[in-house]
Amino acid sequence: EFFIRLAMGNKKQVKEILENPYIRKYIDRSIRQSGAGGVHEWLMTKNFKSFLTDNKWGDDGPFLALALTKLVQSTERVIFRNGGRHPSSIASNSSESAMFHQRLAKVIDSCSSKEELLIRVREFAKRELAPQAYEEFNEIFKTVFILDK
Repeated sequence: EFFIRLAMGNKKQVKEILENPYIRKYIDRSIRQSGAGGVHEWLMTKNFKSFLTDNKWGDDGPFLALALTKLVQSTERVIFRNGGRHPSSIASNSSESAMFHQRLAKVIDSCSSKEELLIRVREFAKRELAPQAYEEFNEIFKTVFILDK
């Protein structure tokens, strides 16, 4: 939340702070090990930095960084459509899980607006997740982004 508030006033300062290796390591850990069941990340650290510093997000960047972080912290199950699942700890990270996150990061990077991002992240989840995991994702997504069913 500190970085999000800071970004609302000075994106250049946020960029400089996030380039500090100690702070970067802390952010990496915080996003990857967000607690409450969210040891996977729907938000790569580079996307978090982009939301706070890239002008393409405009005033929506801090909102997106906070909202996707909440999505990370809420999700308990990530079961892939092909039957694989996200590992229960970062130490047991699988290549399948890593590929999932890399593809998601590319989807996020390719978006240029909040509206496009919301549509494309949901499409990605529907395509990549098993039906029961997508149902959980969708309910959390609706809550986080306050969407009608």
